[in-house]
Amino acid sequence: RGDWPRYLYGEQSYWTIVGADANPVEALVSEDGAVELGNARCSIEPFVWKDGRLITWSDVKPAQSLERGDLPIPSVAWGDLLQMTAWVEGDAKRSTLFVRYRVPPSARLYLAIRPLQVNTRWQFLKRTGGVVKISRIIYEDGRVDVDADEHIAINAKPQAFGATTNNIVDFLRKGALPNPQSIKDENGYASAAMRFDSNEVIISVPLNAPGPPNPESRIPNLDWSTKLDRVVIELPDKKIADSIRTNLAYILINRDGAAIQPGSRSYERSWIRDGSLESTALLRLGHPEEVRDFINWYAQFQYEDGRIPCCVGGAGADPVPENDSHGEFIYLIAEYYRHTHDRALVESLWPRIEKTVAAIDALRHQRMTKQYEGTAFYGLVPESISHEGYSAKPMHSYWDDFFVLRGLKDAAFLASELGGTTNYAAMRDEFERDLLASIKLSMQQHHIDYIPGAAELGDFDATSTTIALEPVGEENALPHDALLRTFDKYWEHALEPREYTPYEWRIVGSLIRLGEKDRALRLAHR
Repeated sequence: RGDWPRYLYGEQSYWTIVGADANPVEALVSEDGAVELGNARCSIEPFVWKDGRLITWSDVKPAQSLERGDLPIPSVAWGDLLQMTAWVEGDAKRSTLFVRYRVPPSARLYLAIRPLQVNTRWQFLKRTGGVVKISRIIYEDGRVDVDADEHIAINAKPQAFGATTNNIVDFLRKGALPNPQSIKDENGYASAAMRFDSNEVIISVPLNAPGPPNPESRIPNLDWSTKLDRVVIELPDKKIADSIRTNLAYILINRDGAAIQPGSRSYERSWIRDGSLESTALLRLGHPEEVRDFINWYAQFQYEDGRIPCCVGGAGADPVPENDSHGEFIYLIAEYYRHTHDRALVESLWPRIEKTVAAIDALRHQRMTKQYEGTAFYGLVPESISHEGYSAKPMHSYWDDFFVLRGLKDAAFLASELGGTTNYAAMRDEFERDLLASIKLSMQQHHIDYIPGAAELGDFDATSTTIALEPVGEENALPHDALLRTFDKYWEHALEPREYTPYEWRIVGSLIRLGEKDRALRLAHR
């Protein structure tokens, strides 16, 4: 135990990201101190030799922290044995990773270069975590060249170096290194290790364009402080304010140029759903420029018929229809306008907004024929898989319809702000009536007393219903007793021992909006 990352023992392994704002390449730092040198690349893992034995992550209790408590500059400490800190310098086009290690005088540091990612092996969307092939490693004159899926150059000046095709930790447990300074392995399992006899070591790795090694031990706080401190957040619990600022940094790091993305690995694509909500955070925290750039970038992928793609990746727009995306696009523009009053941007995008509303109207009219009269589907947009629970079979998801309503509300708002004659308010009101009638009919047909997730299922999903409150703002229009019952029903099992999903954080905000502060606090602490 300790020879391998904890995820190879079937244990969850948490990590954080380090990167430059808007740069497409981010490194990962595991909770145990291993560093993945870019997207799906190999990793460097620390080991310490002291008192005649090798110490690994499994022999200590690693502790994690951030510089200043909130900057995206993570450190991992193994008690007094090791402290490592990682940061990235650069910009959207060129960046370099720096990692600093400190050990006591009585210890010796080993850094192993391994064909393993920090990203866990059960992460599989878009790319698979776990093993990554290394076919060749060469060390010469303070530089290690690693040929993995991508070529990586590590700038370091160890006192000793050795490479092998076997488990490098077998050598380290003997306090030794293999002899070869270079190795080739057609199977892709090459690994190596560097030995350092000094108390402080800094290595650097260009993440995209080559950059010179930096011999200094300074950590660049100023740039991130400037970005994160535009809005002052004062709360009784400093950790909450710190967390808000840190997550602002993660939004900035995860984006690739103008493309706002929810993640760095499995979720390294731009969804309009995530992008619109992350943009709200950016706007509230003083970053309108990034939101403007995202709006203009995403708008170019609008289809000719006015529909908005749910997602844009390296191959372009995703053709999967998810009918919440159209409303989210309009909501995004309206949110930007509400914070900035940038009339010029709205005017420039108005033809796209009109096309989007027309697409929404065309979709809802597919369910306004004689065939659907008297059904819970009448006036809704067609079924889709926007709600992840319906990926196996598309449904008439109220998640879609709530966001469509949000979009129509904002289309009417923007039309009023521009002083035009377009009457989107009537369309908004008609759709709201159809949506509310559908919810009531679905409740009757399924004999339920809560807000259903989909019209045809009558299913219970409080995490989906949350968006009806925020950002849609329908808490006063929905059947009041059913709305309260939805979150009462959730609460019946909320605190039981179980696995929680990230989506459930939405419930905390909904409980507060419904006046249930005590429940919200208990759930948040859970």
